[in-house]
Amino acid sequence: MDFTPHLRDCSPVDGCLDHLRDCPSVFPDEVMAYFMNLAGVDSAVPHVLRICGMATQKLVYDIGASALHYYSIRNKLSLDDPEAKFTLNLDDLQRAFEDYDDNLCVSKKPDYYI
Repeated sequence: MDFTPHLRDCSPVDGCLDHLRDCPSVFPDEVMAYFMNLAGVDSAVPHVLRICGMATQKLVYDIGASALHYYSIRNKLSLDDPEAKFTLNLDDLQRAFEDYDDNLCVSKKPDYYI
């Protein structure tokens, strides 16, 4: 049996880039361009800005979800009640940041501070 690979007319990246154009982002491209320029990345390509914006959106969502999880553990609450209101504090947020990187800690006090 002769095997010939199936070649598609377009690559999967083309479909992904088309999907990025239609998908709304929490962080506008102008904001991402400003902060990327501030960090030293000179990119005016809209696809790069949109991908970085989506990655930033995912990071913010994951940290918020982790902070909510730590809040529920600390207060021994169930997150199933749709009417419940939650108040996160910096301790919950700091624990969520520590899951990702020690350099992202919100209010890390020096070791000698009591």
